[in-house]
Amino acid sequence: MLVVPEAFDQNNAEQMSALQCLEQTSMSLFLTGSAGTGKSYFLKNYCEVTRKKFVKLAPTGLAALNIHGQTIHSFFRLPLAPLTDPNHTSAITRRYRKDKRELIRQLDLIIIDEISMVRCDLLDAMDRILRSVRHSKVPFGGVQLLMVGDPFQLPPVTTTADQEEMQRAYPESDGFYFFEAHSYAALAPISIVLRRMYRQSDQHFVSALEEIRLGRVSEDTVALLNSRVSPQWQKELLQSDQHAVLLFSHRANVEAYNLSRCAQLDAKEVTFRGKLKGKIPASALPVPEEFSLKVGTQVMLVSNHPDGAWVNGTTGVITKLVGGSVGDITEPYAKVKTPEGETIIVTPHTWSQVDYDYDEKKGEIVERQTGSYTQLPLIVAYSITVHKAQGQTCDQIVVDPSRFFAPGQGYVALSRCRTLEGLTLTQPLKPHNLRTAPSVLQFYRKILSHV
Repeated sequence: MLVVPEAFDQNNAEQMSALQCLEQTSMSLFLTGSAGTGKSYFLKNYCEVTRKKFVKLAPTGLAALNIHGQTIHSFFRLPLAPLTDPNHTSAITRRYRKDKRELIRQLDLIIIDEISMVRCDLLDAMDRILRSVRHSKVPFGGVQLLMVGDPFQLPPVTTTADQEEMQRAYPESDGFYFFEAHSYAALAPISIVLRRMYRQSDQHFVSALEEIRLGRVSEDTVALLNSRVSPQWQKELLQSDQHAVLLFSHRANVEAYNLSRCAQLDAKEVTFRGKLKGKIPASALPVPEEFSLKVGTQVMLVSNHPDGAWVNGTTGVITKLVGGSVGDITEPYAKVKTPEGETIIVTPHTWSQVDYDYDEKKGEIVERQTGSYTQLPLIVAYSITVHKAQGQTCDQIVVDPSRFFAPGQGYVALSRCRTLEGLTLTQPLKPHNLRTAPSVLQFYRKILSHV
């Protein structure tokens, strides 16, 4: 009989089914659900209780830091270029040292977070490597996979230079999604859809977001969302004391808006310098290695406090700053006042980069820290990109949909907000702002027919 740890919601049937699948079978699992249904919460708690030998992997450096794991490319020592040539991955596998091979052979489970951003060629390369190293003909060498994410959110990235090679290898693909990997069908994972909403409680808003997610937006939903259009949004942002965050699709718009708002503050800049150990690329850093803030600046927390004082996405206004470098005798910190009127003291946070080893004496897989980054977990947040907002929850947002370009972008932006009342649109939504990839829709319908 499965003993359910206290951290899990025992009244959530889907969570219980996922836990049972992972702990009592060797079947692989695709765990999905709308934004705010507890995917990350389940993943965090599961990693703390399972006794299986596992590694936590993610497609990007930032996603890996957020789960205290490793990138897929780093773990398997793969290049960033397309991985469509089996001979290429065979050559990589032959260069694995004995300890790396032993680690892979000992694996019970591979956890992949943000699976929606994993490209199909990467999943197929994993399959080839695991079969080869484990001398197995079964998919992924018999390793159980837990794939967590929502394919209706941001898609995998393919550069223009890689497009032609990818299209030759996957001619029927419209986005090179993980489920279009040749190995995915062979794996035949169980799919579980988390349905209980923890982020939003307004059923009308929840239903509207689900329509957008599934690409079947009714006229009533468009009318409901467009009722949140405000021609005076710029004036309202300047006057608001609710710390609304403006979401743009492009980084240049975000940087320009944040600079203009910060320039209006009549306060001295205070500089913060982080501490970087190891080789963590700049693109993976959650906040810059050196940045300046002013009292009065609107900021967002980009970490979760261990005692729940704040969560990733909490916003507020700085009321006091003590600058300096991490490691100084006087520790740098910031006082931030939240929209609820609470003052929180924000001190440096450490993100760790890990690698994995197999400890033969203990008979278990252990984490080995290969790098760390310590810095104040704050970003200027008058505006952020939709991409940066993924995974965060805000009470007040303003969405500019004018340049949305990727499938799922509209859904990600709108679903960051807890309530319809907290949402403002800079202009009416149009059908092309709410695109959903046809292949994702087809894949999801197939899932629903089996759950």
